[in-house]
Amino acid sequence: MSGCHADGRLAGRHCCGDGSREFIGSKIGLDISSSRSLRIPRSRDFRSILSEQCPIPSVRSPYPGSVSSRAALGRSKPMPRILFAYPEVSPLYINGGIGTYVYEAAHLLAGCSGWEVDVLTDFSFVPAGMQPDFAKARALFGRAGIRLLDLHGGGGDPMTWGMPDLMRAERYYRNLVTLHGERPYDLIEFPDWRGPGFMAVRHKRTAGAFADTRLVVHLHSSSKDVADWQAENFLTREQLYCHDMEAYVNAHADLVLSPTEFLLHPVRDKERMSSRPLIRTGYPISAEGPSRAAGEVLPRRKEALTVACVSRLELRKGQDILAQAIRRAVETAALDQPVEFVFCGNDGRGLPGDGSMAGSVRRILDGVPNWTIQKAKPRQTLLEWLAADVDVCVVPSRGDNYPNVVLEAARAGCVLVCSDAGGIPEMLHDYDLRAAVVSVGDVAALAGSLAQAVRSVRCEPGIRRRLAVEFDAVRRRQCRRTQEAYRAMAATPLRDAALPVLTAADEPRVSVIVPVGRDTDRVWPTVQSVFASAYSNYEVILVLEWDRGTESASWLTEMRRIFPSLRVAQKDVQEVRDARNCGLALATGELIVVLDTDHRLSRGMMQRCAQVLAARPGLAYVTTYLDGTPEPTERRKARRAPADGQPFGASELLLLENTVGGGVAMIRRRDLDKVGGYANDLSTLQEWDLWLKFQEERLEGDVIPEVHGAFVPGAPREDPSTGGRRALGSHHALLRHHEDLVRRQALTISALLLEEYVRARGARSDAVLHRAVGVLGRAISLVAGHPLWAVRYAVQRLVRWTRARSWGKKKGLTSPAST
Repeated sequence: MSGCHADGRLAGRHCCGDGSREFIGSKIGLDISSSRSLRIPRSRDFRSILSEQCPIPSVRSPYPGSVSSRAALGRSKPMPRILFAYPEVSPLYINGGIGTYVYEAAHLLAGCSGWEVDVLTDFSFVPAGMQPDFAKARALFGRAGIRLLDLHGGGGDPMTWGMPDLMRAERYYRNLVTLHGERPYDLIEFPDWRGPGFMAVRHKRTAGAFADTRLVVHLHSSSKDVADWQAENFLTREQLYCHDMEAYVNAHADLVLSPTEFLLHPVRDKERMSSRPLIRTGYPISAEGPSRAAGEVLPRRKEALTVACVSRLELRKGQDILAQAIRRAVETAALDQPVEFVFCGNDGRGLPGDGSMAGSVRRILDGVPNWTIQKAKPRQTLLEWLAADVDVCVVPSRGDNYPNVVLEAARAGCVLVCSDAGGIPEMLHDYDLRAAVVSVGDVAALAGSLAQAVRSVRCEPGIRRRLAVEFDAVRRRQCRRTQEAYRAMAATPLRDAALPVLTAADEPRVSVIVPVGRDTDRVWPTVQSVFASAYSNYEVILVLEWDRGTESASWLTEMRRIFPSLRVAQKDVQEVRDARNCGLALATGELIVVLDTDHRLSRGMMQRCAQVLAARPGLAYVTTYLDGTPEPTERRKARRAPADGQPFGASELLLLENTVGGGVAMIRRRDLDKVGGYANDLSTLQEWDLWLKFQEERLEGDVIPEVHGAFVPGAPREDPSTGGRRALGSHHALLRHHEDLVRRQALTISALLLEEYVRARGARSDAVLHRAVGVLGRAISLVAGHPLWAVRYAVQRLVRWTRARSWGKKKGLTSPAST
């Protein structure tokens, strides 16, 4: 790792002795069926190579020497196509690290690598005051031959999910279907941040979509990473759902691209498919900036040296650590020259008690002269400021991945002082950057490195120009590596995503079990929907849950006449046994479908589920969406909103809510037997209990994002308040069945239950929020010694409130509106 010499000169990073650099991935023609380290020899400057092939540039690009991809290839062979599906894109989103990467990578590939490039961004992601800039941004990208597209410009209305991230993922999927149909892409790249590729990856995995392209997830930083770096609680339902979306995309995308091994390592640890390529390559950066020759530093505008920290002011970026180091350096007289310190960025969360990071910096530097806080600058203005005014750039991050400001400051010839957080050391290695590197949070070392960096600038007048020239040479090599990484990904063989065609001889036998209560009128449409199936190899088993005397009822006789193959079983009323297990004892199929009488199957449900299970042998079960309103006049509207919950499958939230949903499931018989079938001692929530059993045994399921059934609820049988109390009691009984899972996630469950409490009472009331915080505080205090008590305490408070609300309504003491 780089550091500082005793005399104040900055130590540099060097390449390997054989003139090569480590790169995790592969070049074209090399096997990249698994992740490993390769040596890629240094090559000539890509600009000189391209100039030999196509000397006449025709499209403006920030990459010098770049040319139009059409001119470069002369249409002698098809140009590869890529779509960057990123909600955040620079310059729409000012100084965002992910957006800056998209801008640089898109211009690099479009300008000098022979690619056709589209960028699909979410215009609603941009703050309202910046929206008029979209036309300018589209024109800016268009001058480089790049199409900038708005997510809300096509693709139809998405399903009405209750989460913005899910809505965005659904919109991305629908837009991609249209765009990929118009001009097929070789690569479609998503960021991991907030999972915009979730629906596209799920459709490919379970429905065979995008079989002719490669879906790439680019690791930037997950929402959980950022929350950890910010020391924030990660307990809300929206946060946990977002985390599940990110984890799903990381696990099932065709290719994983990362700028650092720091982010790639957790994915590799969880990797189950050894053949999936995991590729590492750092961010590229162009020569774009103030008009000047490569390596030329603009004339200084003032005499005093400037030390700048450029990033959003927030806990993970560590401006408070830098402020402490500045105070220490000033108080110890380590800085023997006039220095101005600048914190540049929009304000965010600071230390506890300060409210914001700007407040933390002001408190720490109270009485210290020559420092200012400036708002974030537009990128072009920032680049000019770095080149003209900034001498030393400090990156004191607590947690970070690949901060672009390091590259922007190095390109301007600034001396760098960085922490060793996250992927920053790898970034310095990629670009051979001369930098002083200190441990995260080491105030004394940071103060000493600041003083040494200032002395280096004073003692070596030409240091900035030399650093800029050295960086420009390495920058071009890194651009070459990025090009090679994308060519390697485009050359990767397509994963077999197509679902198999099952003939009648290949169809596995499916046993459909229908428990029947006393509401026999609802049995007919359920059974009829099964026998109308396009699938041929199945059996239907009715399990009667009442006295044997009714077995000879006229409706059953008529049903047996119409459907001769129907099998009927009678549950013994003396047995404490679930009706589903009675059906399982008679079933002969290797695949099981359990239907309640309020479910209806589509003709293709069994065929589609059997195809997915045949193509994905690692899945224990699959479920589908349900149409919640089967009447023809309402069907189109209902299909926009599946009837049950969020489409995730088993996740950390499964203890709190049935994330698998109430959709019809097809389950492998062997996996049902492995977990002991359905619970016999639960009166309700047997399906939910089964998903929890699968999670305990690490058996995976998935959701087919297609409507393959209908849900026709009967008339309500009890007062909603009574039903709410009964549901809470059933949920508590379910949690007692899975105490090990509850023990591991007690705090999360308690927090989410209290969130439900706040929502039910109305979060607008300060008194309600105060009471909820008190309940949560008590629950948290119970977690360490008695985690189950924490959940029980939160549940009991909810039950008491529900009872009080119900009693108040009956007595006429509280109106529904007031509650």
